[in-house]
Amino acid sequence: MKTDKVYSYKLAVVSGIAAVSVLFLFSSPVKARSAEFSSVGFKENLLNIVRGIGTPAAVNDAINSGAGVKTQEERKADFEAKRQESLQKTQELRTQIQQKRDDFKQKETARREELKKQLGEQRAANIERFFQRMSANFESAADRLGGLADRLETYLSRLADEGKDISVLQDNLEQARVKVAVAKQSLENSKNDYAKAVESDDFKTAFQNVRSSVEGVKIKMREARQALVDVISSIKGVSGR
Repeated sequence: MKTDKVYSYKLAVVSGIAAVSVLFLFSSPVKARSAEFSSVGFKENLLNIVRGIGTPAAVNDAINSGAGVKTQEERKADFEAKRQESLQKTQELRTQIQQKRDDFKQKETARREELKKQLGEQRAANIERFFQRMSANFESAADRLGGLADRLETYLSRLADEGKDISVLQDNLEQARVKVAVAKQSLENSKNDYAKAVESDDFKTAFQNVRSSVEGVKIKMREARQALVDVISSIKGVSGR
């Protein structure tokens, strides 16, 4: 009997709270009620009010929470703006790198003559040929990575046209491009180290710095390649292909 009374008391309290909540809801302006019902739902509003958190500010926050969601057209516009900025930076970097490559090649004869003074003609020719070949291989690898980044950019553009949200992918690709740029700059630094070693009075000792620099180029190339591979993996998750 005592248990029945306690249960009846609790039921009455809950019913009273619910009644007050319903009156509160229906005493608010019609527009506010319709907004509340459409945004959160009657049941959710009722529970919020009973819990003491269903204030008008909370309801307004819930209604306006979708204000920051961009439309497909806005996402495409953002992508295109970032894409154009990225392409411009990439083109500027390529121009700078090409100028440095041309300058390094033009000074080949001067370096060889300088090496001849220390190592003799044959050894000087062999060392210069070896470094030139190694540099060319690195340059080709860096250019392939840059070409891959360009193709990924084109594919992201297609995904954007399909309405996909590729903002995260674009950021990841931009980071990968930065790693490619770092790898290219690392290669240019190794060339500078080689040029300094040639002009050094002790080429053999100075060439140790060149070896370390070349190892650094290898590491940067691998990091750039892995960053692009990660972008490809992420694209598969978004495109579903």
